[in-house]
Order: sequence, then structure tokens, then C-alpha cells
Amino acid sequence: MKAKSIKGNSPLDIKTALQQCMTQDFKPTLAFVFLTELEDIDAVSAMMDAEGISIFGASTSEKFTEQGIEPDGIVVLLLDINPDNFKIVLKDFESDPVYESACQVGSLGKNSFDHPAFIISAADFRTPGEEVIRGLLDKAGDKVTVIGGMAGEPVNFTGTVFTNHAKTTSGLVWTRTKLM
Repeated sequence: MKAKSIKGNSPLDIKTALQQCMTQDFKPTLAFVFLTELEDIDAVSAMMDAEGISIFGASTSEKFTEQGIEPDGIVVLLLDINPDNFKIVLKDFESDPVYESACQVGSLGKNSFDHPAFIISAADFRTPGEEVIRGLLDKAGDKVTVIGGMAGEPVNFTGTVFTNHAKTTSGLVWTRTKLM
């Protein structure tokens, strides 16, 4: 697996940086996208989708990079990883409660990989994290790795999580990965 990070103040900056970093030896398949401006989500999602790059995305007011904390703009971690080794799911809580949603994703992870691990981001600080973890562990097993955080901004504590074709302010984005 190879990884590169890019950053910019606009989707156009990200497009330029993406084109510059993609080479014969580096064709990313997965992007962790963190951005400040919600109106940038659709443009960044369309750009990554056009390149065949799957997105795990979250809005946030501060993003960390090799240079420190970035208060504005867009930061992307690009991974050149075999697509068979990860799956991304966005689960909106409008259709199912948190625990049941987490159970569904835990089951999907367990059925997809022998040794799943979960990276999660919730869109709303009011999401009961203990219900998320309990649902994942109840279905995927109590030995799975679960890491993650909250999307959002510090004034209203609201956020958006997104993938290539979906976004929500009331749910979680999950990446299930195969532990090597």
C-alpha cells in the first residue's frame, strides 16, 4: 500500500494536486477527505468518483497535516490499496436506530472479511458512541479494532459525513478494512 496526502483551499486546488500526484506507480483507490466548506462536498466527490477513487469523507473545522493544523480548506489522504481489502458504507439514522445500524455494519464487516477492522466517523455529536461500538462488537466480535471520531465544527457541533454518492448529517460513514 502506498499513501500520499494533498491539500488545497478549493476543489480546483485538490484536482490540480491529485493530477500531480497520480503517476504510473501511484493510482489511489481510497481517499480520506476532510473539508471545511460543505458546499465543496459535491465537487470533491464528483472529482474522486471520476478517477475511480472511493471516498470516506467528513466535514471538520480543523484538519491535521504534515505541517500541523489546517483551519480551512480540504485535506485528503490518498491510498493506493487493493479495493478487495476495504468497503465503505454510509448509514443514515433516519431509517434505523444507531444500535441496529451498527449491528448491520458489524455483520457486513464480519461477512466480508475474516478479520475486519472499522474506521468510523459520526455526523452528529449527539450520536451515542457506546451504541455504535456495542452494535459493531455484538455482530463483528469483541476483538475487532474500531477507531474514529466525529465530523463537525465547534460552533454548532454539526457535521456531514459522505461517500462518493451519498451524504448525511444524521449518520455514520464506515470503512471496513481487512487486517493483513
